[in-house]
Amino acid sequence: MVDRRVATTRIDDVRPLGDYGQRSFEYITGVVERDLTERHVRLFAEPADEAGGIAWMTSAPGDVVALRSLSEPEAAELTSALGKLIEDILALAQRYADDRDPAAQSLAIALRNAVEVPNDECIFRVGDQPVIVQWAHHLDVYEPPHGVLSRFIAHGSIAAAPSSVSTSDVEDTTPPVTVLQMAPVATTAPPAFSWLWWLGWLLLAVMLAWLLVLALPACGIAGFGFMNFCARAELPIEPETDEPADLEAEIAALERSVADAERQCIVTAERPEPSGPPAPAEPTIEEAIRDRDTSKLAGCWALESDYTLYDGGRKDRPLKVSNWNICFDGEGGGDQELGFTNGMTCKGTVSASVEDDGRLSVLDNSNFPCTPRGQVQRRRTLCNVGQESKASCSSVDFKNPRQGQTVIFRRIPK
Repeated sequence: MVDRRVATTRIDDVRPLGDYGQRSFEYITGVVERDLTERHVRLFAEPADEAGGIAWMTSAPGDVVALRSLSEPEAAELTSALGKLIEDILALAQRYADDRDPAAQSLAIALRNAVEVPNDECIFRVGDQPVIVQWAHHLDVYEPPHGVLSRFIAHGSIAAAPSSVSTSDVEDTTPPVTVLQMAPVATTAPPAFSWLWWLGWLLLAVMLAWLLVLALPACGIAGFGFMNFCARAELPIEPETDEPADLEAEIAALERSVADAERQCIVTAERPEPSGPPAPAEPTIEEAIRDRDTSKLAGCWALESDYTLYDGGRKDRPLKVSNWNICFDGEGGGDQELGFTNGMTCKGTVSASVEDDGRLSVLDNSNFPCTPRGQVQRRRTLCNVGQESKASCSSVDFKNPRQGQTVIFRRIPK
């Protein structure tokens, strides 16, 4: 049970990281508790709003001491234990980051943000447990410090050399270095092969000249007379014709042939007889309300509009719903499932009835749980007559029906 105050911090000098849902205490500790240990869970103090600041609470037993108040050996022991916890959480985040599932990617971002704090003043020791406050926040400055906690992860050590050494006291034991001097390389060809070198250049010049002569006629330039091996062919001159008249005659002939082909090939298409009686149309919500028959709601309905719930009813803690499906069983009951953009999923049951004022009432049977942690407070959804396969509803808190949102549902075809 969280009952001990670790510290109280201000909110005007820090900047939160990620969406509110991603830095929710229940969300982060739920993931850590599922994959790691209780010691990793207790690393995170739980925030509680106060006037002008946030109180950070913990369930860890023992005295609360800030890092800056510890002696050097005690501080080293605390940061070493803290580094091991941070290393485990970052390894878990990397495991989720390697998964292509969007929900796993969101978890990886949330875990990496969770182990960021503004400065060392957010580190405490409660008993023998490292505890951090104001996690998932940075200082609200142009270039805030990053990785305040991850620097405590052990990366090995390297023995340092003495800061200064007097050369007069040290015997020079460096072995002598032998320098090899390379002889200059001759840049001219031996005399015995000089004629081959000139012959190669001569053959290359002859080939280039020959290619140039062959290319002249292609460029519209008259070549040399001795290169005209073939007589120029004279093209026959076609007699002049009346092109428009010939084209019109050809078009007319084609049109006649097309008309003849159509007359020969026209057939009457036979319409296939239906194999059975037409499928009855699905009942609409208007029929269910008019007949006060909730069995006509049988099937599944899906959210088609935006819908946002608020953690603890606070407007500064929005949790956006990505999907909300309700499947009725035809007997007035049904199952529902809500999914949030932060990857959280909640499932529960509902009951449907028709109110005296002619509205359809869909009531949560109770508060229903979420994965990985948390729950959705009980709600009532009141729907009016919709158009076609849609229902316009108002979803309100069961205990505070004055606060509600308009939502639209559509029937999912079978």
